[in-house]
Parts: sequence; C-alpha cells; structure tokens
Amino acid sequence: MVRKTVCPLCSLGAVDMQNDISHGIRLYECPRCGRFEISNSLTHRIEQGEYSEGRHILSGLSRRAWEQEEQRMKRESTSSWKPYRIDEITIQDQLASLAFSRNPMDRMNMLLLLVQERTVDFREGVSLDFETDYPLVFARNAPESFYFAQIAEKMGFLESSKGGPIQGSFSPLRLMAPGWERVDILRRSVVQSNKVFVAMWFDDNMTPVWEGGFKPELLALGYDPVRIDFQEHIDRTDDRILAEIRTSGFVVADFTGARSGVYFEAGFAMGLGKPVVWTCRRDWIEKLHFDTRQFNHILWGDVTELREKLRNRVNGVIRPLL
Repeated sequence: MVRKTVCPLCSLGAVDMQNDISHGIRLYECPRCGRFEISNSLTHRIEQGEYSEGRHILSGLSRRAWEQEEQRMKRESTSSWKPYRIDEITIQDQLASLAFSRNPMDRMNMLLLLVQERTVDFREGVSLDFETDYPLVFARNAPESFYFAQIAEKMGFLESSKGGPIQGSFSPLRLMAPGWERVDILRRSVVQSNKVFVAMWFDDNMTPVWEGGFKPELLALGYDPVRIDFQEHIDRTDDRILAEIRTSGFVVADFTGARSGVYFEAGFAMGLGKPVVWTCRRDWIEKLHFDTRQFNHILWGDVTELREKLRNRVNGVIRPLL
C-alpha cells in the first residue's frame, strides 16, 4: 500500500512510500532522491539522528543510481526497474564513497557535467531546479548547490541563458566557451569503461583469491577484470600498467602482502581521479602504511567473504559514481 510520508534522506514531505512488512523493507519514491529501498531498522536510526552528516551522500548516490536506472529502462524499452538499496551492510561503504571530495571545486565540476549532459540546445541551455536537483552534485541543500553555480559563473564557465546573473532556485543555465573546454577536460580524465584494473600481490598463495574471488565476482558484475601479469604484451611492464589504469573505469587495489607496486598503482589511479576500491586480507591490515590504512578497506578472510563485500561496494558505491 502506497502512502505519503517524509523522505528519510532529504526530509522532503509528501513522498510515496511502500512498506514490505514481511521483509522489513521500505520503498521510497522521492523527487530529490529517486527510488530507493531502505530497511525499517535503518530508517528508524536515521530518523533518530544517526548519520546526520552523511544523509546528503546517500541522497546523491540514490538519485544518481535512479537516473542511471531510468536511462537503462528507456534504452531497453522496459518498465521493470531495480531500486537503489541502502542497508546495514552497505551504508558504511556508501558514506565513505565521497570522503575524498571535500573541495567545492569537485562539486562545481559535477554541476558543469550535469549541465552538459542535459543540454540539447546550445543556445538555450538547461533549467535546473536546485530544490530537487541538488543531490546530483552531492550538495547538502539547494543553497549549497546554488553556491557551486555561482562559483562556476564567477570563473566564466556558466551564465544565465536569460541574461544577467544566475539567480533563483529554478535557473536556466548555459555553458560558456571556457565551460565547454572544462567539460572536455573532465570527460577525457574519466574513462567510461567496463575494464577494471586489479592491483594485487603476485604470489602463488593469492592465485585462488584471484581465480575464486576478484575475477569471477567482477565478471558477474559485468566488468572485465585485468591483472597485468596475465596480459600478453611486448611493452615495458610499467608503461603497460599505466596504460591499463588510464583506460579502466576504476581500480581494485588489494594490499595483502603490502606490495609497493600496489601502493603506486592505487596512487596513480587516484591522481587520475578514478575510484579505487581498497581491499586487504584481515591479518595484513595492521601492517599497512598509515597513509593508506585510513581508507575504508574491504577486510576479508576468505574468497566467499571477499566476493560478498566486493559486490556490495561496487553496487552501492562505484556504479552510482560512474
């Protein structure tokens, strides 16, 4: 049964909600956050004030995932859809997904890319409703997303297609020439690829982890996992590694064994702005360098646990970002 309620992620009132009592799941349909599933227990904890600093991240990930789902439904001419899932298993990974992006310039870049994606007529630009669209740039609220637009305007990237300064919650925005150049640079730095570079220890004891963990799970998720020692090539190995990372959608870095090459490859991927999934066998985590130990690693003990946690992180964090 559908009823009107308040969205637990953005507090918008009068959103649709269905309650699956038998499975303890609530399904919300929110103009800001899209369609998402969330457990009853987690909903209650959020309503009691837990995760107050991270609700905007959950809102942004959910909204982006829903927009991707709408595009898929349109391409495949289907009405069947899969909502974004938020539960006790995935929430910590989801909240950690944008911890690297505290610079307002990152959010401004997201806004520029959003305007570019929605532009049909280059002269007219697009109208963004900051009251409902602010989760798409992971802003905390509409005024913050409007602030990102003002930064872009001052830098000469955006202008109001009606002339005069950008103002109001429903503003028609148009990319200026420097804005199109900026978007082109951003697009080149983010490769839309199903290829995933896996950086890990090339030890015989890790072969079962590759064959029974990373490789089958990434394939099951629809990705093409690449491990450099299994690639046939005549290039210098270090050059080939950099080329593979550049053309990958994201990188999985497993720090079991604390290999220096894995540190380098993860850092190189971060420098390119690519998402990195950090993993480590549980008995090695205390041996890692402090600079990387602070990242939210998937800690695993066997391939079954690795596959489950890898699946949750990719579905809950990586897919909405790419």
